[in-house]
Amino acid sequence: MYRIINRLTVILMLLSLSTFGFASTEKDNPFRKVARDVTPVVVQIDTVIKTKVQAGRNPFDFFFRNDNSDQNKEPEFQEFESKGLGSGIVVEADGKKKYVLTNNHVVKDAQELTIHFTNGKSYDAKIVGTDPRKDLGLLVFETSDFIPVAKLGDSDDIFIGDWAIAIGSPLGYESTVTLGIISAIGRSSATGMEADFTDYIQTDAAINQGNSGGALVNIDGEIIGINSWIASQTGGNIGLGFSIPINNAKKVIRDLIDKGSVEYGWLGVSMGNIPTEIKESLKNNDQNGAFIHNIFKKSPADKGGLKPGDIVTNVNGKNITNSDDLLKAVGNLPAGKLATFEILRDNSSQTIRIYPELRTEENMKALLWPGINSITLTDEIIDSINKNSENKLSKQTKGVIVVSVVDDSIAKLTGIIPGDIITHIDGKAITTTPDFYKYISKSDKEVTLNVIRNNQKIKLILSNE
Repeated sequence: MYRIINRLTVILMLLSLSTFGFASTEKDNPFRKVARDVTPVVVQIDTVIKTKVQAGRNPFDFFFRNDNSDQNKEPEFQEFESKGLGSGIVVEADGKKKYVLTNNHVVKDAQELTIHFTNGKSYDAKIVGTDPRKDLGLLVFETSDFIPVAKLGDSDDIFIGDWAIAIGSPLGYESTVTLGIISAIGRSSATGMEADFTDYIQTDAAINQGNSGGALVNIDGEIIGINSWIASQTGGNIGLGFSIPINNAKKVIRDLIDKGSVEYGWLGVSMGNIPTEIKESLKNNDQNGAFIHNIFKKSPADKGGLKPGDIVTNVNGKNITNSDDLLKAVGNLPAGKLATFEILRDNSSQTIRIYPELRTEENMKALLWPGINSITLTDEIIDSINKNSENKLSKQTKGVIVVSVVDDSIAKLTGIIPGDIITHIDGKAITTTPDFYKYISKSDKEVTLNVIRNNQKIKLILSNE
C-alpha cells in the first residue's frame, strides 16, 4: 500500500511540473503576463558623453615655425564621444511629459540621451535631476503618443523566497526578461559606493551590464526595485544582483518632478555601531541600535535633547539595528515634520521628539559636542605609556584615554589632545568609557574635565553653549 501511495505521489508531482513547464496560457504561466505587461514600460537608454581634449602641438614647430606666427593663438581642442547604455522605467506621465526613472550612474555627465521602446519608437530625453546618494536619476521626454506607465509596488511587502523578475537591456539586448527569487533584503552598498542613503534587494535573477536602471518586478507585475549593480569578479552575472527598493525611490521621483532636486532630512550627529565596551555594559548584551558619538551644536538633535552616548533603537516605528539604518531613516525624514525617536540612555528606554531640518552644506559646518573618542584606561595601556615615558603613571590610575579628537569640535578648540587621560567630569570619577558618556550627557553649560597629560594634572573647561 505504501509503495502505491508513493508512486502516485511521484506521478502527481511529474504532472504538476509538466503543466508548469509546458504552460500554454497566462493562467498556467503567470510570468508570461508579467512579461507582456511590464516590457512596454521598461526602456533602453542610449547615452553620449562628449569631452574636449586639447590638441597636441607638433614637436617640430619649435624648429620650423614661422617667426611671424601668432604665439598667442587660442589652443585647439578635439572632441571625443563615448557611448553607453542602460535601462529605465516609465514612472509617470503628465500630459506630453513622460518621466523615466533610471540610475544616476547610467546618465551622469551625458549630453545626449535617447529612449528606446519595445515597439521601435525612440525619443530624445533630458535629465530632470539626479540623486547620487541613492544612485537615481530622472529623465523626461515629450510626446503626444500614448506611453504606458509602470505600476509601482510596495518594496516593504516583499519576502526572501518571493519570485523576482528582472527586465532590462543587458549588453543592448532590449526587453530581456530573467527569472529568480528575492535572495535577501536590506543589503548595504559595496565599499566605496557613493549611494549610501539606500539599502538593496538581492536577487539571483540574471543581471548584467546594461540592466542598470531596469525593473525588478514581483509576480503581480509591480515594480519593486531598480536594478543597480552586481557583485562579480568577472563583470558578468553570477547570481548576485542588487536593486534599489522602489519605496526608496518614490520620494526621489516626487522631489525631482516638483522641485528639481532631492531634499534630505538632517539630524546633526556623528554616529556608529555600538562599541563593544558600551555593549558589554548594557543589560542586554545583544542590544541593536546606532550609537551617538557626538552632537552638532544647535542641530535638530541638540534642540530635541539627543545626547552623546545615546543609542537610537527606533525612528517613527521602524527598528534601527545599526548606524546605516539610522542614516537612511533620517535621510528620508521630511524636514520640519516631528519625528519620534526611541533611545536607550544609561540603560533606560526613553522617547524623544525631534524636528529634522533640511540637510545643507551650511548646517554641516556646526561645531561637534564634545568631539572626543576615548577608550577605558587599562593596565596594558598604562604599561605601554610607562614603557615610553620617564614619568611613570601609577597603576592605580583610573579613567579614559583620548584616542582622537574630532576637527571642528569643542574639544579641539578647548585644547584636548590624543593621549590625554580624563579622570573626572564635573567632579565625578570616570573609570570606563560608559562612565564618560554617562556624565558628559548630564553636563550643563560648562563641563570641567580633570586631565592627566604627560603625568601632569590639569583642568580644562568645555563650553557646552
